[in-house]
Amino acid sequence: MAGIFSLKKRRNEIIGILVIAWAIFSLLALVDGAAGVVGEVAADFYTFFLGEAALTLPILFVLLGLKFITGPDINKIKIAGFFLAYFSSLTIFHLSQGFQDSFASGLLGAGGGVIGGTTAHIFETVFGSLGSRIILLSLTLVGLLLLFDVFLTDFVSYLFSATSGLFSNFKEILAKISPSVLLAQLKKIISSQDNAESSSDSEENDESAIAKNPVLTPEENNDSGKEEAKKFEEDSSDKPEAKVDPKDDFFEENPRDIGLSDGEKAEDEENSTDKNWQELIEVDQEEEGYQIPPLELLEEDDINSEGGEDKSDLLEKTLDNFGVDADVVETRKGPTLTRYEVQPETGVKVNKIVNLSDDIALSLAAKDVRIEAPIPGKSALGIEVPNQGASLVRLKGVLESSDFKEGDEDELLIGLGRAIEGSPVVADLAEMPHLLIAGATGSGKSVCINSVITSLLFQHSPEDLKLLLIDPKKVELVNFKELPHLFSPVVTDCKKAASTLKLVVEEMEKRYEKFAESGTRGIESYNEQAEEELPYIIVVIDELSDLMMVAANEVESSICRLAQMSRAAGIHLVIATQRPSVDVITGLIKANIPSRIAFAVSSNTDSRTILDESGAEKLLGDGDMLYYPVGAKKPYRVQGSFINNEEVNRVTFFINQQTDPEFFIDEDEFDDLTLEELEDEEDELLEDAIELVVEYRASISMLQRRLHIGHSRAARLIDNMEEMGVVGPYNGPKPREVLISEDELDKFLSDEQE
Repeated sequence: MAGIFSLKKRRNEIIGILVIAWAIFSLLALVDGAAGVVGEVAADFYTFFLGEAALTLPILFVLLGLKFITGPDINKIKIAGFFLAYFSSLTIFHLSQGFQDSFASGLLGAGGGVIGGTTAHIFETVFGSLGSRIILLSLTLVGLLLLFDVFLTDFVSYLFSATSGLFSNFKEILAKISPSVLLAQLKKIISSQDNAESSSDSEENDESAIAKNPVLTPEENNDSGKEEAKKFEEDSSDKPEAKVDPKDDFFEENPRDIGLSDGEKAEDEENSTDKNWQELIEVDQEEEGYQIPPLELLEEDDINSEGGEDKSDLLEKTLDNFGVDADVVETRKGPTLTRYEVQPETGVKVNKIVNLSDDIALSLAAKDVRIEAPIPGKSALGIEVPNQGASLVRLKGVLESSDFKEGDEDELLIGLGRAIEGSPVVADLAEMPHLLIAGATGSGKSVCINSVITSLLFQHSPEDLKLLLIDPKKVELVNFKELPHLFSPVVTDCKKAASTLKLVVEEMEKRYEKFAESGTRGIESYNEQAEEELPYIIVVIDELSDLMMVAANEVESSICRLAQMSRAAGIHLVIATQRPSVDVITGLIKANIPSRIAFAVSSNTDSRTILDESGAEKLLGDGDMLYYPVGAKKPYRVQGSFINNEEVNRVTFFINQQTDPEFFIDEDEFDDLTLEELEDEEDELLEDAIELVVEYRASISMLQRRLHIGHSRAARLIDNMEEMGVVGPYNGPKPREVLISEDELDKFLSDEQE
């Protein structure tokens, strides 16, 4: 008997180890895609049935493997409870995504996949939206009670006991706070209320003055720049607007923002502004050759050097209240935040201070606090606290720095913004050599791209620099559509973008052939001896996720090829996305683009996807970024430079007046070439797919199995067949109707080939 029992235990241990190994393999396939053909098939299978919840499967496999190893028999009631809770939660997750058609979205692998979408569709049809959620929550609770073998009364009593313990701990923490700290906080609140009342009174007076003396003409001016500036600056109600120098040219702001109370004064300055602008254009047009735009086209930088209130003493008291002996050794004040360099006493663990970030934010009345532990090269920690009076960092102030003005012709300098202490941050795109920008919606990505492009325009002529702008949103890069620097017309179609990237790859290969013939190793040495110099090419992709949804394989392969080889050829990538997930920023893309910028994101997971470490979830938004250049050990905190649409329009207008666009490829030729390439790519499997659909049925999953392709490509083939008239339109849960018979198939294919 003992031998039989030992053999059974050994078998269970082997099964458990294999299940855990499969869990790790599945996690690699889902997250990194580095699991080969089997991993790709498994990932597609998981995603098809469970959608975005497929990442929970490796966890379940690990738990199952541990259960096999530990040995006790599995309780069938607990298994039933687990599946009830899991699938109910999966359905709730799918419903929470707000899809218009739950079933169709599930078939596309969104939300909870086929299982979640089908269950959600059934529940919504039978019980309605609100009723479904109530019933599913009840089923989840029942499943959890069965899984953990507890009664509802015991569960409620446990919650009450845990809550009471939490409140008692909270009381103990409050008891430890000294009365002096509380008194300081109370005085601060009272003073802030008085300031708010006084500011509201002054605003009412300003508004009455504006009503008597109108100086603005919104009908004649473009307000898109001011609206974008408001989006960039508005974060909390206590954030004052950035001040603007009333002597600055080319800008027309609200008199309240620039300290004007006299309408006639503002009107005189507006007239002088128009004269200065016209004189500047005339002077540049009289000079021969291409003229670099003057920095006077941009608005003056106005950094508030005073910063916010010094809270060093309050920070030391807060740390002391929690039993941490530390001293603030240095304070660095920047445009939007202040960093306190804290040096702990010997024996104090760094994690003890890091874990107090929320308590420090509460004590300092800060929106959020980020702790850099430790500061590279120093025996101190950096506690970064937002300023109450944040200043807007303008691009002009960054470009006026010596780092930018003294740059060489071979450098591709971009003004990113200002560091914590207020010093300008200027980077060389040629040294990066590619840049990945990611962050949530409204965090400042588009403004950053505008700053990058504008910085390059202040350095290079159309003969030295070409820009390939890919804008799937169709509105983000519209201000640059008439630039003479363009490599091709601004690409707004995702399918054309995939082929355009292939054209850039071909251009890269042609350049390497020229380098080989001339005996040079890069664009710098080639241009030194060549009669006709090669321009630098900057590929700017404003939204990578849109391209990956349409042609993931083609886009990823082109980006990786360029990222690996294009540096010496003078081709550089600037890629931005608002969806920092592993299916957009894949492992291959991350490995080949080492320089990254992370704006504010919603979760720690998104931050790790971009930077391979947490921290971006603590950012403030409105241009607050973590800049992680190649070779750096840790990212740098930078406040991004701001440029509004009005400034961009002035710069592009100045450039467009001098010369017309000269594309590498004619616009009509470019469109024809793109369409031919797409057709050639689709023809490889389209004929086989048509034969399978006519023989069997119009099914995406069938095409996946028969042709060994992914879900997105199979769905694209079905869409192509619908356009060709092979299958009918989408018909809900029913399969699509096949419109041609097997007898008509040969004639149809021969006609298509002709």
